Amino acid sequence: MEPMSSSVIVFALLVVLLPAVFAGLLSLGFYYILAKAQPAISKLAPIVIGLLLAVLVPFLSFVPPIRPILPVLNLVVLQMGILTPFMLIRNHLPDRHHSTILFSGSVVTVAVLLIYGFAMAFGSEAPSPVSQFLMSLPLSEIGLPIMSLVMAYLAAALISAVIFGAVLAVVAAFRRRKVRSG
Repeated sequence: MEPMSSSVIVFALLVVLLPAVFAGLLSLGFYYILAKAQPAISKLAPIVIGLLLAVLVPFLSFVPPIRPILPVLNLVVLQMGILTPFMLIRNHLPDRHHSTILFSGSVVTVAVLLIYGFAMAFGSEAPSPVSQFLMSLPLSEIGLPIMSLVMAYLAAALISAVIFGAVLAVVAAFRRRKVRSG
């Protein structure tokens, strides 16, 4: 195996896959907490928690004892974005596969976000479309981090909605096939 390909594999495992698996486990923890709540609360909670944290985290960055946990709070914002579409469609998915679908969708979503982030950071010199949009807004010094976290929440929600929508389409196709075959 060439040294270049082995370094790419190590990079993929340590920098992309390991955090993505951790995020998947974290999303399962949040799911089990939210699944115990009333149906209406469990559907709205990821939206409220995600957007509330997106607004609060930049203000909490000024509190020195909280600074070490800011990356975890940012990850929680992403997890709430991932849980938002899942909580809306989970009743249409097979009950025994909720955990597997959520974990897999979370891992893929976070991996896509990490790869996109690395591509933007180490790729071309041009800023990302999200950065261009945020820089065009007349935001205060604290407004930019807030909008950045809101955009991260929305990106996670959009990517996971596509993933969970594809899973839902496959489940619906199998159900139709099962009904037709008798």
